[in-house]
Amino acid sequence: MKAETWSQRRTIGRKKYVLRYGILTFGFGIALLLTLLELVTQGTFHYTLFVIRLLLFPIIGLIWFASRWDALERKFFPAEAGKLHE
Repeated sequence: MKAETWSQRRTIGRKKYVLRYGILTFGFGIALLLTLLELVTQGTFHYTLFVIRLLLFPIIGLIWFASRWDALERKFFPAEAGKLHE
């Protein structure tokens, strides 16, 4: 990621970044994608697996994108990396 791109994204704040990119885009996106792939390839829909995916992947996205925020802050704004961000 380029510094300009990160400068624009960081203006939304950490909480909104993690929610938008980690939970909504990544978490629910992967859960829906895997469910669609299962439906297309196997011709079945498993409600239990769908619920598990809807719970598991957003949590993974939360952890991953919160860590990504911290890493990008250290990379592009090392002087401010120790401060708390909204």
